[in-house]
Amino acid sequence: MVSLFCNLEKLEEELPRWGRKGAASTGRLLLNAGELADAVEPFPWLVGRAIGMAAPYTNLGVLLVTKSARLPEVPGLGPWVTAAVSLTTDQAAALFEPGAPPPEERLRALGQAIRRAGVRARVRLDPIIPWGNWQEDYAALVERMAEELEEIDLVTLGQLRFAPGLLPRVMRRSWPLAELLSGAVLEGGKLRMPQEERMKIYRFIGELLGEQGIPWGVCKETPQVVEALKSHAGFEPQRCNCIW
Repeated sequence: MVSLFCNLEKLEEELPRWGRKGAASTGRLLLNAGELADAVEPFPWLVGRAIGMAAPYTNLGVLLVTKSARLPEVPGLGPWVTAAVSLTTDQAAALFEPGAPPPEERLRALGQAIRRAGVRARVRLDPIIPWGNWQEDYAALVERMAEELEEIDLVTLGQLRFAPGLLPRVMRRSWPLAELLSGAVLEGGKLRMPQEERMKIYRFIGELLGEQGIPWGVCKETPQVVEALKSHAGFEPQRCNCIW
């Protein structure tokens, strides 16, 4: 049984206020429909209702963050909708995302939404998990992205990060993560892999994206990392998944 808690009435009350804020800004405000849970699963029609309610406000956009392969089923998709599909490698998906659609299906669904409805396509590679032959796996993933998607507005990269109180539980439940985070350091209020290791991963995947002409940014990183990446090809320090 699924318990569904809808707050569409509250959303309808708040939309005029957000519309006024959008009118006062230089671009659209992006309403995030997938921060706390998948924006599409298990009911594509539900977020479609929210999209329809926001559509009359020309200064607002809607962000769908999802691992779902049912994105084309969402009603009301259009250019004011940003679809950010969360992807990882096949190996990482099998190990850490049981029950989720394979990355290939998610990628195919995003391509269909672009062609049918003209959504703005983004991809989240977050968290990047450097496990196994991860360099080869991410190289293959970026190549598939470039082949499947006609246009990619932005790719955001992020890495493992946990609140200090949560990390011990994570390390007890997952031996691969325990190994990766054995040398975790506290940066920006989160426990992360050391900055030098994160930078190597960002530069490697950033190079792959740059070769394909795909713009990219980082998500929830420290100012030091953003500053160090500014000279990298394709890196856009002022852009993020949650910004139009």
